[in-house]
Amino acid sequence: MTHEAKVVDTYQITPRVKGFRLRVPGHEFEYDPGQHTTIRFESGNERIVRPYTPTNLPGSEELALTIKRYDDGLASSYMHQKRPGDTVEIGSIEGAITRRHEPRRRFPRVRHGPHTDDGDAPAVSARGHWPRAHPPRREASGDHHSPRDAQ
Repeated sequence: MTHEAKVVDTYQITPRVKGFRLRVPGHEFEYDPGQHTTIRFESGNERIVRPYTPTNLPGSEELALTIKRYDDGLASSYMHQKRPGDTVEIGSIEGAITRRHEPRRRFPRVRHGPHTDDGDAPAVSARGHWPRAHPPRREASGDHHSPRDAQ
């Protein structure tokens, strides 16, 4: 299933990295941090489909993508030309990300299948979601406090 998403906003993060906020009217994006959508478009006689991981938290009407432009990257160059008001075809959110929890680590390592070069986007989204889904536990001595304890 695909959606026509409207580019709501774009913002420059670094000279080669740009953020995008996409919206599909009447659609709320629900996903597990680390899953991805796809950007789909035609280039010449070829159908291009590239995965991008949302960098915002799930449960919103908007999908945030952070995309680094590569000189030879068809999809990254295509997206970096988009402006607010333009539309982009996106695929359903899918993919299997695994989180491995290790005792004494504040945040689990994030890996996507056998690949280790998937970039930081899955971790960006997961880092925002993990503390909400797994609040810190107080130790029995009572001298361990999380930032939420002060609120």
